[in-house]
Order: sequence, then C-alpha cells, then structure tokens
Amino acid sequence: GVTAAGVLVLSGLITAYQRIFRPVYQGSFALLITDPLNNESGNRAAAAALDGGMFEELARNTTSNDIPTLIELLQSPLLLSPIAQRYDLNANALTKRIKIRIGGKSKEAEGILKVSVTGRDPVEDKQLLDDLSSTYLQAALQQRQQRLSDGLNFLNRQGPALEAKTKEIQSEVSDFRQRHSLLEPTTEGRALKQREAAIAAQVL
Repeated sequence: GVTAAGVLVLSGLITAYQRIFRPVYQGSFALLITDPLNNESGNRAAAAALDGGMFEELARNTTSNDIPTLIELLQSPLLLSPIAQRYDLNANALTKRIKIRIGGKSKEAEGILKVSVTGRDPVEDKQLLDDLSSTYLQAALQQRQQRLSDGLNFLNRQGPALEAKTKEIQSEVSDFRQRHSLLEPTTEGRALKQREAAIAAQVL
C-alpha cells in the first residue's frame, strides 16, 4: 500500500513538474478536401462511367478522395522531409508530432481533415504549423494541375480518333442522302411548309 501510494505521489509530482516547467502546446488547422456544395460527387462519378460522361468528370476535375490514403500521403516523408530539414528534425519524429483525423466540430464532417501539431516551443510550432499548411496546399494545387494536365493530354490523344469518326459518319450520311435523293432536312422541311401553305391557299 505504501509503495503504491509512493508511486502515485511521484507520478503526480512528475506530471505537475512537466505541466509547469515543460508544457506541451498544440496547434491545428483544417483542410477542406471535398466540395460541400456538391454532395453528389460520388454518385456523379459512378453515373459518368455508365453514361459516357467521362469528359465532364475530367473537365470538372471531380474525383472521389480515398481519405485513409490521403492521410498517409500527408504524413509521408515525401511531403514532410523538406519541412523536417528546415527545422533540423527527423521526418519520422515530425510525423509522430502530427495527428490527422477526419471531421471538424461535427463527426459527420467527412469532407474536412483536422491537422494538429504538438510541441514545446509555441513560437516555432506556430511557424511549423504555417509551413505545414502551405506545403499541403501547394501539394494539393500541384496534384490538381497534374490531373488537369493528364485530362487534357487524354482529350488531345482522343482528338484525331474522334475527328476520323466524325468524318466517317458525315460520309455515311452523305451517301445515304445521295442513294435516297434526300435534301438537307432543314431545306426539305421549309419546302414542305411552303407547299402546304400553297395548297391551303388553293383550297381557300
């Protein structure tokens, strides 16, 4: 009993000492990773695959996020190593100080990632938090630009094939009209309207 009480008192003293003389600070920021005004992005992606709306998806640049993979990327040495070097830290040590969870104040806010950083120097940690935020935003911008570039490259590769298909269809339509002695539909429609008007006038 005395030993347990001694351990308990010692633990309390150590905790009090650390809180007073070696406090740990925490700062955080939120990342918006999905468009809150468009809650049908997942459904539209599935529908696009069925109705051929792939071009729309590429134009709008709306793809669903794999959130666990995104969190792994945000905590990876790929993004954290440059920041760690700037602060003379090990990338793995920096990763341990960063916590990323899904959701903001509401648990249902799955389109938000809350990023928090702990440390003992509030001034340096504030700068670290700012650098981390800037790095994440820059990485997101580069990723979006890469997607747009890939989408444009895809469309450019499809261009010649689509033009050839268009010419082929136009040729088939032209041959069909010649075989059946058809005029342009608009021209033929106007001619029929004029004949109808003339016959109506004769009847009157």
